Amino acid sequence: TNSGAPPKLPWRDPTTHYILTGSPEWRTATKAERRAVIEAFATNRKLTTVCMSDSAIDDDLARSWASVLAQPTCLISSLTLESNPISSSGIEAIASALASNSSLTDLRLRNLHGKVSKHAEESLGEALEHHTKLTKLYVDLRSFKAQDLMTRYLTRNEMARRAAMGWGNNEKLSKQPTAGGLWDPAWKPPAQRA
Repeated sequence: TNSGAPPKLPWRDPTTHYILTGSPEWRTATKAERRAVIEAFATNRKLTTVCMSDSAIDDDLARSWASVLAQPTCLISSLTLESNPISSSGIEAIASALASNSSLTDLRLRNLHGKVSKHAEESLGEALEHHTKLTKLYVDLRSFKAQDLMTRYLTRNEMARRAAMGWGNNEKLSKQPTAGGLWDPAWKPPAQRA
């Protein structure tokens, strides 16, 4: 039965998704209040997707996010920090957290306003070697080494995910890139499309 209400879209479900972008309350919050909100995600038991794009997340708050991601209790599977003033030290902190994170599958770091060094980009690429769940990483990279590492490890993770779902021949599946060369975890072979 349809109650007349619009269908609940999963990416807007407040029980699993936290979207902060455009919040006037966040803009007026102190640094300590912002840090407390971020650190609360370490013990969160329901939210899996967090969007804090264009939310004044600087390197200090990126380090707070890194400490959350490094916690074994972290449930965040999708994190968006795009269009924020994060620079090299924030990226390196997030990269170091990936080694102990087992929940993140989607990380978005495009259009950062801070300067990110080649070393920080490569640290992020190298961190992916030990993170086997991440299949989507959206980041602007200038380093060819970082780009190569990202492609190698994300492809490995995506092929393992598809094999675990029983999607057959990984050799054929590995040749299905999406636009921009990133792998779409929702892609299915033609025989399995609904």
